Amino acid sequence: MPIRIGKNCYISKSSVLIGDIEIGDFSMVMENAVIRGDLNRVIFGNYSNIQDNATIHVDFNHEANIGDNVSIGHNAVVHGSTIEDNVIIGMGAIIMNGAVIKSGSVVAAGTVVTENFKGEENALIIGVPGKIKRTGNDLLEYAKLNASSYQNLRVNYLDGKYDIKYGGR
Repeated sequence: MPIRIGKNCYISKSSVLIGDIEIGDFSMVMENAVIRGDLNRVIFGNYSNIQDNATIHVDFNHEANIGDNVSIGHNAVVHGSTIEDNVIIGMGAIIMNGAVIKSGSVVAAGTVVTENFKGEENALIIGVPGKIKRTGNDLLEYAKLNASSYQNLRVNYLDGKYDIKYGGR
């Protein structure tokens, strides 16, 4: 199972990628992120980012499909689910097997989206278990702005603008 990485991506040296993974162009995988395509396939779109310590995994019955302009926050877990375009998965959120997060949505930090949840477009999903609190186009704009800010970071990382040390001093 090959790992395919698109053009102009930043993949941190401390991230771990295993198995059948396809990462689109201009995407970013940050420090200590783990993407496991060992049991099934992981497809990750263009201009998307997986932040520090986030985990993407699958199971035998569920791929992970992540769209374009998606931000997966620090310590989030996305497991065998579909994340459409222009979505923010907040820090520490958990998205379970079979869930579908629709385009333009924001999943709040710490939210647990249960198995087979089917969202709506431009939805704010919050709580344990995650429920749609409201919908609105402002969420889509926020998701686009967030993804854009990570594009600037990606360019800076690729250009070597930050001093990075792994372990030790």
